[in-house]
Amino acid sequence: MCGGKACIDGTRIRVNNVVFLHKDGAYDEKILEAYPD
Repeated sequence: MCGGKACIDGTRIRVNNVVFLHKDGAYDEKILEAYPD
């Protein structure tokens, strides 16, 4: 958990951040560029 929000295991990347990027039209490659970990 990151500040009460769900995170990707072993990172501090919030799941909702990835979901919002995807909803905004970001492709997997763009998301991986934003969060290379």
